[in-house]
Amino acid sequence: MRKLFLVAFLVCSCVLGAPAQSQHELNQQAAADFEQADKELNAAYKMLMARLDAASKEKLITAQLLWIKLRDADAAARAAGNEGGSIYPLIYDGSRAASTRERTKWLREWYDEIKDL
Repeated sequence: MRKLFLVAFLVCSCVLGAPAQSQHELNQQAAADFEQADKELNAAYKMLMARLDAASKEKLITAQLLWIKLRDADAAARAAGNEGGSIYPLIYDGSRAASTRERTKWLREWYDEIKDL
């Protein structure tokens, strides 16, 4: 039941605009959703980096690289039960998109805390 809920959630959260008809189209939409989330993350990251001192920049770079590894490993773990299946990319990219949006929100909050300093 939990797996069914996760799949339904990912399908609903990934499909923007016209509903996709095939698994391939759903997978493509999930990949596009992740790409958009990643672009937004990179914009927030660059904004924040522009406000940080050298030591903080170095620490954020390290943290960001570790976070990317965690995000991708978590997504692979979530999708592992479907490895080799046609739904794997939907679950994998859906998880990466959701995690990326959360990280973007966190980076933007950090930026808002320091932007006027």
